[in-house]
Amino acid sequence: MSQSKTIRLNKEKRKQYIKDNIAQYTQDEIAESCGVIRETINRDIREMRESGDWFEWIETELLRLHKSRDIDEDTKYREMSKLYSKGITTKAEVYTEGTQTINVVFDKDMKDEAN
Repeated sequence: MSQSKTIRLNKEKRKQYIKDNIAQYTQDEIAESCGVIRETINRDIREMRESGDWFEWIETELLRLHKSRDIDEDTKYREMSKLYSKGITTKAEVYTEGTQTINVVFDKDMKDEAN
């Protein structure tokens, strides 16, 4: 991953680089290759998550990998599956005294998939 001369990528190229390499390299390695610090990579991923682009890309990539099932891409498929599951799983700890009611709201897409 290291290069003798590091070039700082602009945000759009950096986001594409993240997508192309997140399953094979650490965020620190990606940051080094992009000429930025890890916090910049974290911010880019957070922005993609907030915009919905991150999960749309993961779903598309998982489907592509699932259809191809190329032996060389099995590792990438497993890593993409981990990224996907992290995005759809939320852990919350609730400390209460007495009886409490908790309402869970799913967005439309999740309701459709549950049925």
